[in-house]
Amino acid sequence: PEPAATPAEILPPEVFPLVCEDCGDEVVQVPLDLNPAAKHQFGYDVGGSRLGILTILEGSEYEGVVERMEDSYQKAIAEGHDIGEPKYLDDVGDGAVVHDMVVVFKSGDDCGMISANMLQDVEGNPFETISREELEKLARIAAPRM
Repeated sequence: PEPAATPAEILPPEVFPLVCEDCGDEVVQVPLDLNPAAKHQFGYDVGGSRLGILTILEGSEYEGVVERMEDSYQKAIAEGHDIGEPKYLDDVGDGAVVHDMVVVFKSGDDCGMISANMLQDVEGNPFETISREELEKLARIAAPRM
């Protein structure tokens, strides 16, 4: 894939997986300004719920984000939580790591981060909006387009 012509095209909304049958059928991309350090930031919404957020940072942020992910994992293990360990993806951009509900990846001068939101079903039970496998797929789409 070639680099995206605009920041909004790095991760187009139509590539997001739908997680519920009755929440709507079209994911909408919404510009966000939640992180002052972000070059670009977009939310991905469907049916009034946010599935996830794409944040593009300076590439120099990558190592720090990965270190915080590793620290978070070690802390969770020390506290006795059953949590999957970070998965390193050497074949995505200049490196990527998936941990919990976040994937971070570096491509050239940019660092991308896709965060999945946790939603609740009608009974109030939490569920992931985007699986780790789907986060990997989204990173594989976005990294070469940054």
